[in-house]
Amino acid sequence: LAAPQNPYMIINHGAFMTNLPDVVLTVSANDVDSGVAGYFISEAPTTPTASTPGWVDVEPVGKFGATAPYTLSPGDGKKTVYVWFKDGSGNISAPATNSILLNTSGYVCVNVWGKAGSGAHLLHGGEFGTPSFGLSCDQNGNVYVVDTGNCRVQKFDNAGNFVHLWGMFGTAPANFHNPTGIAVDEKGVVYVCDTNNHRVQRFDAKMGSYLSKWGRQGGGEGQFNAPWGVAVDNTRGYVYVVDSANFRIQKFDRSGEFVMSWGSFGNADGQLYFARGIAVDENDGAVYVVDMGNHRVQKFDTSTNFLPQLLVKWGTKGQEPGQFWNPWGITVDRDGFVYVTDTGNHRVQKFDRDGNFETQWGGFGGGRGQFNFPYGLAVDRRGAIFVLDSSNFRVQQFMTADEGELQLREQAEVAESEASALEEKKTIQQETPGTHLLSTPKP
Repeated sequence: LAAPQNPYMIINHGAFMTNLPDVVLTVSANDVDSGVAGYFISEAPTTPTASTPGWVDVEPVGKFGATAPYTLSPGDGKKTVYVWFKDGSGNISAPATNSILLNTSGYVCVNVWGKAGSGAHLLHGGEFGTPSFGLSCDQNGNVYVVDTGNCRVQKFDNAGNFVHLWGMFGTAPANFHNPTGIAVDEKGVVYVCDTNNHRVQRFDAKMGSYLSKWGRQGGGEGQFNAPWGVAVDNTRGYVYVVDSANFRIQKFDRSGEFVMSWGSFGNADGQLYFARGIAVDENDGAVYVVDMGNHRVQKFDTSTNFLPQLLVKWGTKGQEPGQFWNPWGITVDRDGFVYVTDTGNHRVQKFDRDGNFETQWGGFGGGRGQFNFPYGLAVDRRGAIFVLDSSNFRVQQFMTADEGELQLREQAEVAESEASALEEKKTIQQETPGTHLLSTPKP
């Protein structure tokens, strides 16, 4: 007797992605001899025996088609499900298989670019040294990466295509020594923390042309001891710099004129211990500071001309949601949601403006959506989030699940169309007399 034929299965009616582990399988098969008597569902590819526990009986035995509930295994990622069918005599079919992306965070990776390298020529754009710390977006969606290990800044368009780079090791204007933080204002001016030169440098965003600089090593007003993060308040025209080893935040106008500073060494409210990232909520001017050494975020009110007051703080050392392990980068979207790279836990966490946990994504690894020491991050005007995945030498772009699924589907359709066109071209060349497929030598 033959085993059941035409095994078939789809997940959630052919959906590309699901936010919930509970899914519905549509399954079917037929058996011309004795009928389908049962089916077996698993995420393991090993074919079961007729007596393996877990078979679902089919009544009445015959041609079979139905929907079946199934709970995917824990953990976000691609889930592949297998279904086997058996007849009344115990003959088992070949498996029907289908896959779906489980993403409970609400965010999905839609683009990745970058690789390890240190080429200094323009042709080597998209190569990153280690580590790489800073990332920012401009009003047009371009992405700027501080390639710290190579002492330069690289500019990409919103799709990750290389545009331009500038900088090299040194102390002269437009040179860098361990650059870290970066910000871009709405006028197209790029601010870079030139950390080991203890200064901030300004550049034109279009081509990276040098504009000006300010700061030198010291503890006075406008002086720095390892400036690390920088943020621009476009609405009010101020620039905030994390003066990390002086354990304070300094506030300047756009030209670098000192306005005020606050903070001191410690772990009490308003104190800092090697702060790193900084961001401004354009809605109300509130300043968020990643207090890395204290494993927390502090939010300050800057709405008056007096010293900023602490509004709220959150985070303790740990691995649970809302906890941090050496947090680093921070950004705020147009709706006031706050995103933090929880670097030591290899993840991104999202909070509301009061520090209440919303969601998280990531985990250690080199796959899409995984991280190996994420540092800088930024959100563009569309809500896309870009994360500098430093030790994987790449940038990853994330979108909300609904928008991301649509974009991934479009990418898959384009790739399929291009592959089909290439295959058709090869077939025509092979069938046409006097033509030959030519391979292009690798450079």
